[in-house]
Amino acid sequence: RRTANRTAPKTDGIDWLDEIVKLMKPDQSPIRFIWIGFGFMSLSLGIIGIALPVLPTVPFVLLAAYFFSKGSTRYHRWIHSHRYFGPMVVQWEKHGCISTRAKTHATIMILLSISLPLYFFRDQVPAVGQIVTLVLVTMGWLFMISRPSSPQEEM
Repeated sequence: RRTANRTAPKTDGIDWLDEIVKLMKPDQSPIRFIWIGFGFMSLSLGIIGIALPVLPTVPFVLLAAYFFSKGSTRYHRWIHSHRYFGPMVVQWEKHGCISTRAKTHATIMILLSISLPLYFFRDQVPAVGQIVTLVLVTMGWLFMISRPSSPQEEM
């Protein structure tokens, strides 16, 4: 058997593992611009959802926070400290909670945005489309109400 005296590859003073870790950090990766773009698109949809009951605000804001956490610590800190969106994002990220107020508001908006169009356009929407819509909305609603309302409700 031949045993060679192996040495670490030359790195010119830069540790290759540290370089990979550095590229994986949110503020260093070139892909961060895509994450930031997705974050602002999600946040825009969430803001539009404040006025339009068809678009849910909370999921889009939480999605924006996720994208910002991947793309920019600056924007992630900004959404955490935002006057309106910050508390819900912090509650979700730390405890997986959705406040009772948000659940109530979302339930009312879901009922209005689904029941009114299905009632007024029931002849134009096929029965299969109505059933699929109701099943998907019910699944989303059940997920939402099954989340704890406060950190004390965690199991």
